[in-house]
Amino acid sequence: MKTGAKNTTQNSSTPSPLIDSSTSLAYRHPMWALRYLPHLLALCAFLLVPPAQAQDDGQPLCKGLSITKVIIDGCQKVWCNDPLQSAQLLSLADLKPGDVWTADQDKRARALLSKTGFFQEVKTLCTPIMNGTEAVVRLLVVPNLWVRRVSVSGNKALYESDIKKRLLLRNGMAFNPTTETGKALQARQEEAILRLYVREGFDSAQVKITTTPRDKDGLDISITIKEGRKAKIVEVNVEISRRPVPVGDAPFGTELRCPNISRRQIRNAGKISPGKVVTRRTLKLAKRRIRTFLRGRGFIDPKVKVSFSRQDSIARIEANFDRCYVIRVQVRDDTAPGVSGYAAANSYNFTDILSFQDSGTFDLQEAEVSRQKLETWYQTQGYLFANVRVDHRMARKKAMRSSGVHGIISFYVTRNYVNEIREIRFTGNQILKSDILLSEMSTQRYDFFGSGGYLLVNQLFNDLDQVRGKYRGLGYFEMSYSSAKATGEQKPFVRLEKGMDGQDELFDFTYLDLHFRMRKHPQESVIYLEIPIREGRLSRLGEIELSGTENSVLAMLRTRLSLQPGNPFSPKLVTGDIGLIERFFQEQGHHQVKMETTCSTADQESGSVCDWRTVRSALVNLKHTITLGGQFVVSEIFTRGNFITHRNMLTADLPRPGEPLSRVKLANAEKRLRNLGIFSGVQIQTVGLDVTPPRKQVALVVVVEERPAQFLEISGGFESLAIREGDEGLPHEVSSSMVSSVGVMDSVLRSPKTAQPINIPDLLMFAEVQYRHRNFLGRAMELQFPIKYGFSTPVNTSALHRLGHISLTLYDPFLMGSSYALESTVFGRYDRASKEEDEYEFGGQVALSKTFLKRLKTRIQFTGSGIQSGDFTGDRNPDGSLPYTPLRPKMELQFKTTLDFLDNPANPTRGFSISSDFSYINIQQVDGSRQTSDEVFGNFLKWESALKVFLNFRRKLILALYVRYADSLSIDESSLPQVERYRLGGIWGMRGFEDDTIGAMDQNGDPIFNPLAGGDTLLSSTVELRFPIFSRLNLWGSLFFDVGALDESLGDLHTRSFRTAAGVGIRYLVFGQVPIRLDVGFNLDRRCTEAPDLSTGQCEELEPLTVPQFGLLYTF
Repeated sequence: MKTGAKNTTQNSSTPSPLIDSSTSLAYRHPMWALRYLPHLLALCAFLLVPPAQAQDDGQPLCKGLSITKVIIDGCQKVWCNDPLQSAQLLSLADLKPGDVWTADQDKRARALLSKTGFFQEVKTLCTPIMNGTEAVVRLLVVPNLWVRRVSVSGNKALYESDIKKRLLLRNGMAFNPTTETGKALQARQEEAILRLYVREGFDSAQVKITTTPRDKDGLDISITIKEGRKAKIVEVNVEISRRPVPVGDAPFGTELRCPNISRRQIRNAGKISPGKVVTRRTLKLAKRRIRTFLRGRGFIDPKVKVSFSRQDSIARIEANFDRCYVIRVQVRDDTAPGVSGYAAANSYNFTDILSFQDSGTFDLQEAEVSRQKLETWYQTQGYLFANVRVDHRMARKKAMRSSGVHGIISFYVTRNYVNEIREIRFTGNQILKSDILLSEMSTQRYDFFGSGGYLLVNQLFNDLDQVRGKYRGLGYFEMSYSSAKATGEQKPFVRLEKGMDGQDELFDFTYLDLHFRMRKHPQESVIYLEIPIREGRLSRLGEIELSGTENSVLAMLRTRLSLQPGNPFSPKLVTGDIGLIERFFQEQGHHQVKMETTCSTADQESGSVCDWRTVRSALVNLKHTITLGGQFVVSEIFTRGNFITHRNMLTADLPRPGEPLSRVKLANAEKRLRNLGIFSGVQIQTVGLDVTPPRKQVALVVVVEERPAQFLEISGGFESLAIREGDEGLPHEVSSSMVSSVGVMDSVLRSPKTAQPINIPDLLMFAEVQYRHRNFLGRAMELQFPIKYGFSTPVNTSALHRLGHISLTLYDPFLMGSSYALESTVFGRYDRASKEEDEYEFGGQVALSKTFLKRLKTRIQFTGSGIQSGDFTGDRNPDGSLPYTPLRPKMELQFKTTLDFLDNPANPTRGFSISSDFSYINIQQVDGSRQTSDEVFGNFLKWESALKVFLNFRRKLILALYVRYADSLSIDESSLPQVERYRLGGIWGMRGFEDDTIGAMDQNGDPIFNPLAGGDTLLSSTVELRFPIFSRLNLWGSLFFDVGALDESLGDLHTRSFRTAAGVGIRYLVFGQVPIRLDVGFNLDRRCTEAPDLSTGQCEELEPLTVPQFGLLYTF
């Protein structure tokens, strides 16, 4: 560099040692000169043009020169080679032709480009040109490599999803494996996965990460795992070493010796058993648990060693303990003279309460700590006046050595009586109602179904402080507790004063300036709390003044403030208004806005300072002084990590270049991107705010981490199948085992008769394969292509083809950037399972939906299709009673609304929802009014409403209520078509009945013959009680009662129309959320399946007494 510098400053008249200065050159042949002319020109350029220098030393050779051109170099064949991106990067560097080159500009340009996160390294290369006053600047960049895909192989014991939760290398992040930073990151990633395996018992596991180039700047990462052999315990050996105690050698009597600890207790304390996975952490925790267990039993400094042999897979525990303190707990209910009334309690029940197991010391000081903890524990159980006394005695040294017993620690507990809080009464409160004050407190009245209800003194004092804070937040700074001590009498500890009021005992508790009173009747085991309050005067805002910008802006801003003249004054509201003002100007791009807030009062002394945070006055005046600073606007916008997603999806909601930089808009844009559901991470970064001086034109970098977009989902399930004429159900052998028990029940309810076999419904098994693309065309649209097939028990060939469904759906959750969602579907279905008659339908559907306030969901849907019904196979109704209809066109317009306050859509435990559905239907059908087979178009209106309510009692019992009303209106005065009529009965309606078998009933409760199944009107309700059987296994039970009826119109319904059923059910919650259920419903009013014989009045066949039904999800 020194030589170069010297050459650039040498005098042009001095001969260069690199050039032959001989004059003989003029006498050579002219062709010789032409031949060597290029070389001569190169030598001249070398001498005249100073050498370029990478500027990292802060002393650039181009200092003071004018920049003529800026070039970005290093982006060949990568993303920044695009002219638009290259122009944005050059703009961000803030190096413009005509600027004078300085070291600060050099440093600033490199910092701005580096903060985008696109480059491993950024350097500048400055080249002065011939005239010596201008320079060309090159930005030398080394682009980052980006993770495009991460794959895991070799994992057999652990799920890939569990491994990917530990990933440091994720899609879209920068990773340069050849750099030192990249190598360190790769090592950390391997170590993170290795730790996961070691924790699961794979001590010999190996993890290796390899990278494969993809495109020009991408990497595919492969994580290869060799799990090795998993260490599991086959056997546990426990060895206990302790000194044998001579008979009769006991300092406190033969009954008070060191506890006898068995090998089983040691093993259980360490939580080590055969079959358990072993890791270093497992052995360490086992040792700690065993030591804690022994200390809790009174043993002094127990020695424990836990080891594991991989050769024989045996865990060995060696425990040595031979010195102890005997710990006793004596309990009595009421106060009595001396030690009378005490009964020995199992001290092991108090091990976790006492402090010995944690400290390992047993001196008098530690015994006192344990006494306090034991007394506090009793008070939390409702024994407010529990008294605990400790007796600590040490043995003689000779007895210690011979017996191992170093002493005895006895706790004498007098519980007195349980005190449940019956009432909490506030007095003197007029501004805030008692319910509002109670909502601020943790201390509550006793509630059988709730929690709490016992007095904890310290907790109640904290509650009183919360109540006072509530008042002060509303401007009542003088609020106090009426019977609290005066300022000079306040003490920093709890004081208790007792008194009497008639027969009632009074207990006044005070702490500093807090006070409450407890009242108790001697013949009651409940207490009453009284909290006298003095609210004091209200502090109000007088005048408010704003300054620092235009009057029109200040006037508009004044109307937005929550604290207005005459309102109650509150520092909390002032803080909120200050934040509102700052956010207002930040939305306009003033991110350096500063606020100075001062106050004044009428009674303020001259020269005193008014602090709005602590002021205590009846009238307070405020002044907000605003210093705006410069305005920042958006300039360049970059996107990172969007390998699939279109750039416009990321930038649609951002401020446009030239608009003010608004934090609110950035936060909303980030929130919207997260709500798309296609990114696992979203961040909008700013570039330019944190450089010195700040850049007024701020660049934005939208960084996203794309989730996997394409899925192939395979699912399957089963549910009970509709029993129709000709269906045989499950084979007779399956149901014969239930015949006898049901026959006995039937005899009791009616009259003795021969038991009939139970017809158990067949099961519909179905499988579904669905292809999903959640980021179709990079526009955050979802493409769904499901194929569903269902079959039943193959009694005959037709049973193999019960259900078929295929569709193609395109779902756009944010139509044209709005909050509306558009769903377009074409479909075809073949259904011989869920309907009384076979159906085939194909068509298309378009739906527009929107959610208001997160709870109210609306949907408008139009469906156009062709539908065909009948007996397609001919084996169900050989007599032709189920006619075959031709393909008929159908159009339906639906409007749906749902107000949903449920806590979980699949497994609700509390809340309610109300839904309604209104439809207009136009369908071709036979003109029944003309007694002909002419086809006409019928017009119908259908509507339906449903209410769901869930009540939760202590998270154990769930009471669920469901009410449904559905009706219809025929514009052409004809009944609903068969395919549109309401159905009742079965797993989704009335359990205890076969699918769709409930029909209209006459006044006697007998079925009315109707060639059309179902009805035009429906009423039904369900009450269900759900309770855990084995909650840890996600196994729940239920008791339910169903009632419902349907007919041709609402006026046709009567009391005998309603059918009832009750039953029990079992639910298994997959992953604790998705229920698989078995319900067994009992028909409470069995009736004839067909109209009775007119001559005898007897039924040929009764409805089944019970029907078991399987299914996924709940009935409602």
